[in-house]
Amino acid sequence: MRFEATIVFWPVTIGTIRMKRDLLKGVCTDVVELLHDRHVNAHVFAILRRMKPLRQIEAVERMIASDTFSVVFAKAILAFTKPEMLVEPEAKRPGQAQSAAGQALLEKESEGLLRDLKAVEDSYGTDMLTLTVSCGYFERLLGSSKVTKYLERNHVDTLHALRSLIADVRIGDSRPN
Repeated sequence: MRFEATIVFWPVTIGTIRMKRDLLKGVCTDVVELLHDRHVNAHVFAILRRMKPLRQIEAVERMIASDTFSVVFAKAILAFTKPEMLVEPEAKRPGQAQSAAGQALLEKESEGLLRDLKAVEDSYGTDMLTLTVSCGYFERLLGSSKVTKYLERNHVDTLHALRSLIADVRIGDSRPN
């Protein structure tokens, strides 16, 4: 019996090993905990390291809320970061607004969008529960032949809207998370 050894060379460079070794240096431990079960591009951590820990946490919360962990998104968050929230503030960053008024307006809009997103996140579960219960009730109502006949005669558009809503909720419930 003869054994042959096969040697496989992986294209690993010293730079790659160093990058992976230093991947989390300068990144807040809370951020690491938030991202521990997510697939994140390694270059995102380099961008996060340029922010102070509080801003890193805010940035990662935005990434999680939008389910976007790309380098482009991280760079966009970095571009809208106030200089006092950076580890080393730069005189002029690429993508930065030309005027202080423009930068203030962008920051205000960004904060407003984040507040709106938080409000939607807070009410989403309750809204979905209400919708599901309501659709169950409508489905029971439409199970009654008297109600269905009445709607067919007097409110056809409402009947179609209810059936469409019930079908949409069923499709949404059957999708995997």
